[in-house]
Amino acid sequence: MNIYIMRHGTTNWNEQGRTQGRTQNKLSKAGLELAENQAKQYKDVKFDVIYASPLMRTMQTARIMNQYHGVPIIKDERITEIDQGIFSRRLWRMLTDEEKEMKAKRLVSCKMEPYPDVLKRVKEFLAWLLENEKRENVLIVSHNNLCSFMECVLNGIEPDFDNQVQINSFGNAAVKLFKRP
Repeated sequence: MNIYIMRHGTTNWNEQGRTQGRTQNKLSKAGLELAENQAKQYKDVKFDVIYASPLMRTMQTARIMNQYHGVPIIKDERITEIDQGIFSRRLWRMLTDEEKEMKAKRLVSCKMEPYPDVLKRVKEFLAWLLENEKRENVLIVSHNNLCSFMECVLNGIEPDFDNQVQINSFGNAAVKLFKRP
């Protein structure tokens, strides 16, 4: 099985440096162009199915990628964006140093979803996928942390939640391929 993992295209909030979390945001003009470019680049892959986070930005990206394939798009809550709690909708540059530290620690008191919970969702989704999905070319469209955690799991690496480079390794509309027997 070939598993293609893709982060959604850019949104206006990405461009503004605003925390999205589980908000419903559309792709920006630049994000639409990025997704279109990726769709053209991967048009000959012959995706058999697309799994996507149910949020608007991922569904838009999935539909754009699907224009050359016409395959089922399956929404899956397990790969929806991490809950950013009280920091959703907030501009990073407007956070105080104390708030930035609270956000980095993912405090439950801030109604944030802890990284271990997100990793658990990712592991459950991938275990289910590898057990049940029999099609050859699978595209998964999700979000930065989720895609990064999937990359770690598929590479047999336990994510280091303090390593921001490792757990934020997908640029907007980035696609990475993972081959499984």
